[in-house]
Amino acid sequence: MGALSGALFLVGETSNEIKNTQANMLYGIFYRHNTTPFLAINTSIAMSKISGSDLNSTDGAQIQRNYSFEHLITDINVTFQFNFSSYYPKASEIRTVPYIGTGLGFVLASNLGVFPLQPKIPFATGIKWNLNKKINFAVEMNYNYTFTDNLDKLKVDELLVVGSRTALKQKAQNYNKDGYFTAYFNLAFVLSKQSKYDCNSYQ
Repeated sequence: MGALSGALFLVGETSNEIKNTQANMLYGIFYRHNTTPFLAINTSIAMSKISGSDLNSTDGAQIQRNYSFEHLITDINVTFQFNFSSYYPKASEIRTVPYIGTGLGFVLASNLGVFPLQPKIPFATGIKWNLNKKINFAVEMNYNYTFTDNLDKLKVDELLVVGSRTALKQKAQNYNKDGYFTAYFNLAFVLSKQSKYDCNSYQ
């Protein structure tokens, strides 16, 4: 069990380019259960702000649209982490292992209207270290694919400059769902005394 902290980046109509993506602080808690040396189940809940502004873009249509927003979200994940090599979190010496993961999650945001809780699919990659028998450290990045286009609150039929040649760029595209990246580090404290795959040679 431990804590995580990092940043969240929205991928939506107001942030479809890296150069105009806004980073927001992310913080939360998680619980990781190492079922085997190669597999772990990770459950996390985190909070962040999502925001965006057309004025950060270099695209003329977005600047002309002049749309901005900001609200809070809650990020909930249950992922399966697959280690590329065997990992013993309570080994006496430092061990490092890269991993990937996926699973199921939910995003909770008040601006989503009558359905504020929406499902999502997280895709994770990271590296974790056991600093000692009690403390583990990891750096992780996630892409969260959502099934909603309303995280940035831009309406599908919202044409702010009706009839202009840039009108299509000034509204949401309902075939292109919103998503977001999270990049963070986490610190875990080993709670269990022994797991079923512990081996004396790794103590």
